[in-house]
Amino acid sequence: MLINRSKLTAMLLLCIATVMPLLLSGCGGGALSSASGSGLSSPSSASISSFGGSLASGTSNLTVPANAVSSLTTFSIGPTTTYPSDSRLLAGSAYIVGTGGAYLLQPLTLTIQYSTLPTGAVTSSLTMYSVVNNTWKAVSSSTLNTSASTVSATIQSAGTYAIFITQTTSVVSSGTILFNRGATTAANALSAMNTTGSSYVALLSSTANAYTSSAHFSPTGTTIAYSHTDGVHGFSIYSMNSDGTNVTTLTGGQTKPDSTYANSYYPAFSTDGTTIVFVSDRTGVPQVYTMTSAGASVTEITSIQDTAISNVFFTHAGLIAFNATVNGVSAWYQVSTAGTGLASVNSTPANISLVSPWTAYSPSGTTIASGYQVGTGYDLYVFNTTGSAKTRLTTLGASAIIAPRFTSDGTKIVFQATVGGAGSIFVVNIDGTGLTNLTATNGPDSLFDLY
Repeated sequence: MLINRSKLTAMLLLCIATVMPLLLSGCGGGALSSASGSGLSSPSSASISSFGGSLASGTSNLTVPANAVSSLTTFSIGPTTTYPSDSRLLAGSAYIVGTGGAYLLQPLTLTIQYSTLPTGAVTSSLTMYSVVNNTWKAVSSSTLNTSASTVSATIQSAGTYAIFITQTTSVVSSGTILFNRGATTAANALSAMNTTGSSYVALLSSTANAYTSSAHFSPTGTTIAYSHTDGVHGFSIYSMNSDGTNVTTLTGGQTKPDSTYANSYYPAFSTDGTTIVFVSDRTGVPQVYTMTSAGASVTEITSIQDTAISNVFFTHAGLIAFNATVNGVSAWYQVSTAGTGLASVNSTPANISLVSPWTAYSPSGTTIASGYQVGTGYDLYVFNTTGSAKTRLTTLGASAIIAPRFTSDGTKIVFQATVGGAGSIFVVNIDGTGLTNLTATNGPDSLFDLY
């Protein structure tokens, strides 16, 4: 049978047009095209069949495994600057992935390469994030390859993805005071300032009924652990970078046996920063707990009945000390991190080292700053570690002296004193001169810590 030459030519062209995309995609590479010209930062697209393939744009690579789609599908990837603002996002690492509306039968692998990181960025903290309901969320499958300088993740859908720096080593400058401005008023804020009262910055502002009750720097000053309530769900314990970024819940949200919300509060770091001690009433009665600095391995340390615990911290010797009211009697207690050796401690100058937080010691470790009652009022004293010698630094006659801390050079002490019913933050030289009220016009203020 003879075939007209023109018909034969048309049939051949049709076959080529039909088979060529399949051949290209069957080789795994897909049929690449650029949506905005050539260049490493240009968006790319590829027609990929069930044989799989890959495509790249800038520092990103998208791998489509075999059998991810049932028919020829156009995938795309390209840089984007349209996404929710977040200070943790690594500049230039945001990409938008398109899947042509196809239903994915297998997850894709997205890899984004990084090069120069900002000063203070912790490489091991690099994590893939994606936009979900207009909010950045961590991708659970994120993996880091420091040899290749890449972050990869298996992804299940189209969307916007980026590398996030979830931890930094940025340390606050020496002499930074951590405190609550305005105490329990609607305007209260977890704040920082220096020992001259200047360079004030609000790290965490609160609305009416919300409140930060306590906070501490980690020993390196890189993070802050704090207890906070929204006024509805009880106190939970959070951590954040010392600049106020990367807020993370460590523990909280439980309910007590009576179905009311539990409270977790008074977080304090161990001397090496690996452990946090805190108080929680999640069992119905306040008890002492420990957890890692990341919020793992929560462990109940005490089981005291009829308890009201007003403070808890690690001592210089590595034990846990706390004040508790049991059967109507207030006393100091010590216990090991394993929960053994619980004993009450008579709070006398001779026992000053047993009931002082490690943060109250001078940099040399030979002197302890503490409030001490004289007559009807309290003043700031420094003691040697045996309590056999003490020096009075103030004559305030305050109703309370709270949280004294030495500066890193040991020349000054910052403390909170309640005078005339309002709490203010003071600084004084180690010889008792230069007493200054840093917050006289802004109180009441609560001192939490000094780095």
